[in-house]
Amino acid sequence: MFTYDFSGKTVVASGAGSGMGLLLCECFVKNGGNAVLVDINEEVLNEKVAKINAEFPGRAIGLVCDVRNYDQVAEVCKKAVETFGSIDVVTSMAGGAETRIFNTWQNGYREFCDIPIEIFDWSLDVNLKGQFYFAHAAFKYM
Repeated sequence: MFTYDFSGKTVVASGAGSGMGLLLCECFVKNGGNAVLVDINEEVLNEKVAKINAEFPGRAIGLVCDVRNYDQVAEVCKKAVETFGSIDVVTSMAGGAETRIFNTWQNGYREFCDIPIEIFDWSLDVNLKGQFYFAHAAFKYM
């Protein structure tokens, strides 16, 4: 098994309330780094940050953010640097398959052309623009 020393390094991960974003943050902290967990779900986010900090005090913060909002994304990056001094890794794990998230099949949308365009707009905003926003906002600190 490989181990890495991320001492003094900071990761910012969107979608970190669960899944790969959470796992990345947990592993980063276990290997000496700091983690900025970003998610839209404040309750879950606070729970995960508390769990990490219980084992590694002060090494994780949680910031609520809608990745579709550039001002919120920029504020996350600013707070990451204010808290830990740098951003060394930025990952965008927020997102998902719009048809699954909005239960399109169960809601009666049987054909692609019947799915409301707003559902696809959500997907583009989260899965594409959210990643672009984080890259744009974070790179100035890297």
